[in-house]
Amino acid sequence: APLLVSGDGRGDGMGREGRKSMIHPSIALDSAYECVVYGMGISDNSRFEQLMSKTCPSGVHAFDCTINSTKPSVFGMNFTFHPTCVGLLYDLSVGSVYANETTDSLNFETLPNIMKELKHTHLDILKLDVEGSEWKLLEDFPVKPRQLFIELHTKMARRKYVPHHLVETKDKAATDALFLKLYDMGYRVISKDINTGDRACAEFSLVLIDE
Repeated sequence: APLLVSGDGRGDGMGREGRKSMIHPSIALDSAYECVVYGMGISDNSRFEQLMSKTCPSGVHAFDCTINSTKPSVFGMNFTFHPTCVGLLYDLSVGSVYANETTDSLNFETLPNIMKELKHTHLDILKLDVEGSEWKLLEDFPVKPRQLFIELHTKMARRKYVPHHLVETKDKAATDALFLKLYDMGYRVISKDINTGDRACAEFSLVLIDE
């Protein structure tokens, strides 16, 4: 079986908040292409992107329109930072911790347009930590990433962080339907971790089974 590595605070510097279980990058990343890793949503925690940059030093891209390049989580790091959010402006509520006053200056872009602009035709790893916007992003992929890391928010998620209009219909039935869809697409869940600060949120790691 492939080796699993996890950012669980034991020697990798990620800590619990940045924990991700994954197929070891030496197995998971496609050697036929330049490796490409997208981390959507950074805020003050880029531990995952830092870890991945050790294996894929020129191919890790971090996206977050709510911070700038002087933020300690991205300043001087060995990955490429983009002050862009994936999704739509509608997805971010004014008054949340991520948009305290206005969203007018925030830059939003779709995932297909981001890939086109960066001239990427494949994704090895996609991390979604986007406070409810993951539901829309998971409706349609321009490509199938080999691994997915999803922070999934459901209808009771804390409104301080997650715009309620994004998750108000996301109950158990919606969650079951999402994972059945991902299963049919070829993905298999390899780990689940409930967010201790918000039990209506969980982190899932999924791997695409070779077709």
